[in-house]
Amino acid sequence: MSTVMDKAKSLIGHMLRNVHSTSEKLASAKTPAHAAMSVSSNSFSAGMPIPMRYTQDAESYSPALSWNGIPSQTQSLVIVCEDPDAPSTEPIVHWIAYNIPGTATGMPEAVPAGAIPGGGLQGKNYNGQEQYIGPKPPLGHGVHHYHFQVFALDQTLTFQEPPDKDALVKAMQNHVLAEGEVVGTYERSVDD
Repeated sequence: MSTVMDKAKSLIGHMLRNVHSTSEKLASAKTPAHAAMSVSSNSFSAGMPIPMRYTQDAESYSPALSWNGIPSQTQSLVIVCEDPDAPSTEPIVHWIAYNIPGTATGMPEAVPAGAIPGGGLQGKNYNGQEQYIGPKPPLGHGVHHYHFQVFALDQTLTFQEPPDKDALVKAMQNHVLAEGEVVGTYERSVDD
């Protein structure tokens, strides 16, 4: 029975291949920066598939990230992971981490929900949870691109409650010193 359901889901996903947001709606497009940072991951290679352990098809661990080129006046860092290929009008937000100390040079793998070890907090992902949630694109929808964006800010951010992307982007306006990203891909098919 599940094979029939998976094939039906894959057919729907295939029919929706041309339905998606755009990269112009990513957080990085809405918050111009003055400089570029280099962002990488030892969990996956840039532009290559994200291993299953970082997806909802397995453990859904957050991947390790590292960055350099942080301006000296950086007070805090923000991470936003988005999927602009999802069949929706806005990119799907998989992770928000903010108020990471400005001296940090990376984020370890498998960050737990809530406060971040070493400093920082997490905002709301697309499910309203304060944690990373891994990729799980619709079956048959094609390759999705996951943008792990890192922003260096000239201040720390204050919110009454954990922010969603809209609140975060609004608070970041005119405070982004530098930004960079690493992109990984993931695709699900009936054959997986």
